[in-house]
Amino acid sequence: MRRVPTINCTWQMDYMRTNLSNLRLKECTTPTFGDVSYNENTLKKARIVNMCFSSDEYRNIRMTYYDAGDGCQVFNSLWYPDPSYNLPVLGIDILKPQEIFGHC
Repeated sequence: MRRVPTINCTWQMDYMRTNLSNLRLKECTTPTFGDVSYNENTLKKARIVNMCFSSDEYRNIRMTYYDAGDGCQVFNSLWYPDPSYNLPVLGIDILKPQEIFGHC
């Protein structure tokens, strides 16, 4: 099994460990693409790292980090609640576009 880089998200992991019951790491897979935990594009000099979790309150929590160096960086997280809770889906996007007139 290959070693997959992780996302430096200490603040979010601390929050999840403190506030969620039975937090567990899951495989990040999709029916179409299979394992999506790590992907690297050497042509664009970019990498994508995904981490997936579940808890008693959330059936799926996905954190994604896209890193293209100084060109663009994006952190995205989606939280899908367990149907037994009356909670909305939570989506978070934090973007750092290219410094001068650039875009992701």
